[in-house]
Amino acid sequence: MDFEIAPEQQDLVDSVRAVLAQECPTALVRDIVENGSAPEQPWKSARELGWTSIDLPEALGGLGLGFTALGLVVEQHGRTLAASKAKAAASDCQQLVCKEAIQIHGGMGYTWESDVQLFVKRAKTLEALFGTGRAHRQRIAALLDL
Repeated sequence: MDFEIAPEQQDLVDSVRAVLAQECPTALVRDIVENGSAPEQPWKSARELGWTSIDLPEALGGLGLGFTALGLVVEQHGRTLAASKAKAAASDCQQLVCKEAIQIHGGMGYTWESDVQLFVKRAKTLEALFGTGRAHRQRIAALLDL
């Protein structure tokens, strides 16, 4: 199995890095962290470039580049501070949703008879794999010298 990045995939990686460097500079990320702003331009650019549908077949309106290309694009997003902000929010959200689901379903939520237990396990696994919201906020603070 060949794990090397093909030249066209490397071109994709380079273009994603260039766009993110222009669209998500450290000053913008600092503004997001300190003021809670929500800039539209980075997401607009991602949609216009087709990154949101990079793995979908062309027949469905996507780019048809597959999961490898999607992984490369996501990896480059992970190199920016904006990704840590999103990961922190997602981690906090999944924990809140699971706590609320357990509260609503009571002890039944922990049993095999309820799908809530699947989401609780998934939330704990994702937290172990990708870090907690607190860890991501600490990373942002360290990178921004806060």
